[in-house]
Amino acid sequence: GASPGPVAYGLGGTNATLTDANLALGYLDPAHFLGGRMALDKGAALAALGALGERLDLTSERAAWGIHEVANENIARAMRIHATERGLDRKRATLAAFGGGGPLHAARIARKLGIGSVLFPVGAGVMSAFGMMCGALTVDVARSARTQLDGLRLDRFKELLAADESEASAMLT
Repeated sequence: GASPGPVAYGLGGTNATLTDANLALGYLDPAHFLGGRMALDKGAALAALGALGERLDLTSERAAWGIHEVANENIARAMRIHATERGLDRKRATLAAFGGGGPLHAARIARKLGIGSVLFPVGAGVMSAFGMMCGALTVDVARSARTQLDGLRLDRFKELLAADESEASAMLT
């Protein structure tokens, strides 16, 4: 559902993305993306990475590697936080790679976290989508109404809450 998506998709994206970086690094086969149903434009990805690299005084390859590593570190940092919050010993864990790009990053993330084994389940690329389909249907709705605390009126609060309820109900039905 990326819109316009990575430059390599050819759908109008102009900024280099993680997919473009992974393609440039050779982690994706441009002729067999989505089981061969979609070709990726490696030249366009390299051009976008080159433009980014030029602004940063880097080669397109270094820009691609930087994007790849930033993603890996962000994921590893989030996993460190969650493991710490739950009191888990990462070194005794097995990392399960899932999601569209998870298997492309899992080994490097495991190394960063000191995890010695990685599991690549069959269908790893669609497991996030599968989880979303099997999970509870929820909708988050938020609305801002800037007001002074002494100016907050119950009828206005109820009005805003009713609008949230109506919006969420419409999405769920």
